[in-house]
Parts: sequence; C-alpha cells; structure tokens
Amino acid sequence: MNANEIVLTVHPSKFSYDPLEITLTKGKEASLLLKDLDNSDHDIEIKEITVKTENNQYGNHSNAQADFHLHVSGKNEATLTFTLLKSGVYEFYCSIPGHKEMI
Repeated sequence: MNANEIVLTVHPSKFSYDPLEITLTKGKEASLLLKDLDNSDHDIEIKEITVKTENNQYGNHSNAQADFHLHVSGKNEATLTFTLLKSGVYEFYCSIPGHKEMI
C-alpha cells in the first residue's frame, strides 16, 4: 500500500472506524477502501469537504446532502478514488441512522 491508499475498517458491533484519523495531501489523488467486517451496512460521510471524484460521483450511491459519501454493505468493501481540493480538518462519521450516536 502506498501513501495515498487509505484503508478504513469498521469492526463488528463497535460502530467506529480504525483508524480514527486520516491525513490527506491537498491536490494529490487518494483512494479510500472502506472495509466492513460487521454484518450490518456502514458508510463514511464528510460534510463541507471539497473533493474531485471520477465523474463527480459520491461513491456507491448518490447523496446530494453530503460532499463525500461512500456506502458498504455488511461483510463487504468499497473503494472511492478522489482528490482533496481544499485543506482543512473534517469530521467523518457513519450516516446510517443511530450509528453516529453509538460512538
């Protein structure tokens, strides 16, 4: 794995990500692999982040309310390749109802 490949893992019943923080370089393409080891669906959502994705998509399903969204079903993984366009500190969380509150 090189520096611009990020693996974010969701562990069973923990409703949290591993790692809890990721660092990206503005203007450099990155690939995020979301690994769901749990039986239930999870996702990653980041509000107010400016990224460029291939075809300007939001990952596995479109979500106009989020600037970055990648969904994965239980026991699966999904990848989204993107370029960060604006530096900043951003919170990421699971937008599935009740999951963010479980942290």
